[in-house]
Amino acid sequence: MKIQINQSNYVLVGDPIYIRIETDALEDVQIYLRRFYCDGDIDYSYGVYEPVNGIVDTHRSKPIGGMYTDADVSGLFWSMESATMDYDLDLSHLEKLSEEDKEHYIIDIFQNDEHEVYKFKIVGKLPEVKEKSLEDISAKFFYIPAEKPHAVMVHVAAEEGIEGVEINAKLLASKGIATLALPFCSYGNLQNEFKEVPLEHIHRAIDYIKKIPIVDENRIGIMGGTRGAELALKIASMRSDLKVLVASNPCDVINQSTVKQFLTSKSSWSYEGKPVFYSKVNKLEVFKLYVGRVLFQKSYSMKPYYNHDNAMIDTKKITAKTLLVAGMHDERWDSVKMAKRINQTLDCTLKIYE
Repeated sequence: MKIQINQSNYVLVGDPIYIRIETDALEDVQIYLRRFYCDGDIDYSYGVYEPVNGIVDTHRSKPIGGMYTDADVSGLFWSMESATMDYDLDLSHLEKLSEEDKEHYIIDIFQNDEHEVYKFKIVGKLPEVKEKSLEDISAKFFYIPAEKPHAVMVHVAAEEGIEGVEINAKLLASKGIATLALPFCSYGNLQNEFKEVPLEHIHRAIDYIKKIPIVDENRIGIMGGTRGAELALKIASMRSDLKVLVASNPCDVINQSTVKQFLTSKSSWSYEGKPVFYSKVNKLEVFKLYVGRVLFQKSYSMKPYYNHDNAMIDTKKITAKTLLVAGMHDERWDSVKMAKRINQTLDCTLKIYE
């Protein structure tokens, strides 16, 4: 059994792993994938494959058993489940994992009496990625040094703050896309509360990075998810110099701040010293949702309770090449509906996931 795996000692989060097996035997090949988290939890998946002309290739081979059904190079990864769940699957033939295995993927490949084990670490960025703190705009810049000026993606945060976008920024930089992780509150010199956040902060940050010598000022994009997508769409509708826009679970409406929303109503954003016109929530319905979540452990969704009239973002003004990504099970709001609505005004790419 000859095995080829396109990985070194580490792999970037989300990168596919190609597994190719050449064998003279006719028996099925079993592949187990485990991931050992630092808190001790273990996820796993497995697939059973029949060699065709002596080849099993996870890129092309359709499993005849296991936890996914169609040929998919990432099937073993997205089908992973927690080992704490009761699936009546015997894993006793797999080696027990040790402390040294934490934060690693472990691949076990079986055929007849042959057994091969491969281990590699999951990393959030490549070693050559540089990080620079930009205190003047309360942001962080990630890039790989290069001879030519960088195209830059401005990754605006949502409620999670800089920590959430910093993870994505490191990954994008590892792929060769210099990225600015840009929060709008609770970091550096920024205000602490997410209400009436000045849009000028985002504009100032974009203008600032365009002047950095290693940046190509003619290749700047913007991206964000949920409230960050709302912000990215708003900024892109105000600037013609942005070349790319990526909005994940987007909203084409300016929404109310969630700070003390039972007591008062405030816009999330401001511009030129005035609050941006916004959509108010139905406070009674929001209160019912909070009570339902606390007392009955029901999911918290804002889908039906935003009044979207007269608070739309003018997406027709967006000139950037646009990618919209929306999920059918988005519990924040109906991002699929709004992504389709945006798609009617823009010549953009729309991806919808179930």
